[in-house]
Amino acid sequence: MPWLASSNPAIATSYVTATPTEDVPQMIATAIVDQTAYTTVSCTAGTYTIGGVVTTVTEPTAIVVTTTPSPAKLRRRDEVAMQLPVNSPGPWAITYAPYTDEGLCKTADEVASDVHKIASKGFRAIRLYSTDCASLSAVGDAAAAEGIKLILGVSINKDSGLTGAYEQVNAILDWPRKSWDVVDMVVVGNEAVFNGFVTAADLAAFLDQTRKSLRESGYGGPITTAETPTVIEQHYGILCPAIDVVGVNVQPFFDASVKPQDAGRFVRKQIANAEAACNFELPAVILEAGWPSAATEANGLAVAGRQEQELAIRSIREATDAKGNVVYFTFVDDEWKLPGAFGVEQRFGCVDLF
Repeated sequence: MPWLASSNPAIATSYVTATPTEDVPQMIATAIVDQTAYTTVSCTAGTYTIGGVVTTVTEPTAIVVTTTPSPAKLRRRDEVAMQLPVNSPGPWAITYAPYTDEGLCKTADEVASDVHKIASKGFRAIRLYSTDCASLSAVGDAAAAEGIKLILGVSINKDSGLTGAYEQVNAILDWPRKSWDVVDMVVVGNEAVFNGFVTAADLAAFLDQTRKSLRESGYGGPITTAETPTVIEQHYGILCPAIDVVGVNVQPFFDASVKPQDAGRFVRKQIANAEAACNFELPAVILEAGWPSAATEANGLAVAGRQEQELAIRSIREATDAKGNVVYFTFVDDEWKLPGAFGVEQRFGCVDLF
């Protein structure tokens, strides 16, 4: 049986096509071993075109689709990985929003107190989602005083779209920083494609424009976006060439099959899947991972609660702290948010568990 060179399930099923009337085969599972992806595709009896080769299957069977990146692509991956601030033991970063419970901007003194607490817990960086509330100066100055770095964010939302994002990029370019060394990464958009705020193509174009502007300004670090693993897999051909590292948000609670004690295993698997989605050409980082301390109802086996949150965070740390490639979600409970699905959106604050 011919083998098709592809690590992406979407490619696998697109290259394995039925003629003339059979159903398109289904991808069963993808296993990743030593940077090689093995995708199993189920086929019923019939005639198929597999990687351009017409093949007749006389009985139900499974085709193993495999790939390993070329040496050149592995070199690119290694070069990008060297730019990343990860691969150091312990927690890398935590997300932070400079808002009061009422949704107003915190004062500079309040921000400085928050940043001091974050630094005291051993975090090496803070992830911001946008440039509002004068966060570049308020959080930036406080972080510099504490000796920790920033993961800058450019928000793409329903109201202002890419127009507002352009303004935020300009704010970053105009920010009177002493050096780009205070920035670990720039993240453009947070689940913007997932939420329908922008198309994958428009996001990729904006990422290219943002990279050009930041490079001209002297920033040489990684630039990416934060999306769900599913979005990366669906739009790998558009998004992977536009990012320097695969950035995904992974919230194990929203998978009904994940118990708190299995959160770490789930997150680690998603890191591997994210790298596979971009054909192992780029390293992956988790830009959000956490567990809620309360909910209005359970999500199958995913149960919220303070003990469950502590168990889940410990599980994630045990699975990922050796590489330090996870941004934990989030600093404190976000009372300014709407409760959301299962009533959990306000209840991810976890800094006191570190």
